[in-house]
Amino acid sequence: MLMQWFRFYHGTVSDPKIRLIAAKAEVPIHQVIAVWVAMLEKASSNDPRGTIKGWDDEVESVALEIEISAIERIRKQMTGRLLDEVTVLSWKRRQPKREDGSAERARAWREKKKSTVNSPELNRTHLNLDREDREERKKEDSPPNPPEESGGDSQSEMDWEDFKAAYPRRSGGQPWKPAKANFIREVTKHKVDAQTIIAGAKRYAEEMARTDKVGTEYVAQARTWLNQERWNDGYSDAPGDNLFGQDDEPNDETIQLMRIRNRAMADAGFTAAEMKAQQAWKMTNQEFGELLAKRRAEKDSGDR
Repeated sequence: MLMQWFRFYHGTVSDPKIRLIAAKAEVPIHQVIAVWVAMLEKASSNDPRGTIKGWDDEVESVALEIEISAIERIRKQMTGRLLDEVTVLSWKRRQPKREDGSAERARAWREKKKSTVNSPELNRTHLNLDREDREERKKEDSPPNPPEESGGDSQSEMDWEDFKAAYPRRSGGQPWKPAKANFIREVTKHKVDAQTIIAGAKRYAEEMARTDKVGTEYVAQARTWLNQERWNDGYSDAPGDNLFGQDDEPNDETIQLMRIRNRAMADAGFTAAEMKAQQAWKMTNQEFGELLAKRRAEKDSGDR
């Protein structure tokens, strides 16, 4: 029996989207990863591939030993970020049509050569066929290139120029073409307000200037900044101060936790000043969950 495969890409475990889903679903990150892997396996085995049709939260709860309510919350938060209803986003781009090894390719090549013998193109030698087959296999084995994002409308183009002007200068590489594709995608596909992104870029530029990092390699590449949705990050309001407090020296894990929780708080309606005052990075998961639940309840009552 032919072994079936699907591709699992580097960086998935540390993907900010995975961490954001965990924070919003109020579950540990390893549970989100477990559910995601189970969904990819389901999508790979389905026909056609790329959908999770037939997914059953109760069955997966038993298989993964995760509470069914947690799986339901995770699946809900994945929708729009990793899933489109039952379709895995970017499946066709990230997963090849097959992962079948050399046996099926060799069989296909023999069939191709056999049909060529009786074709009018008798001037194509075996050497040509071998070269063409190698080129075809090389294309199949190479990860597909992501489709280029469309340029967007004229307003998106103007917003992009404003973002580019606001973003802090850095040394080293600054690939603007993929950054522009990310910006257009966020604005046109994910419906993020362009002015929100531009305002975040201006705050980031101010933070880099305050810490004397403008023009250095410590300024993130714009495409990375956009991929990580860092326009949601909170920055200092006063010189010599930061979101951690004046005397704190945060490590990388603390910074990452702060970013994840700041995004969740921004979605719940907290302002940058409120984020700073709450110091949510010091809270336990339970305390942070209660804080978000309280703000959502206040927001819902205010909308009525």
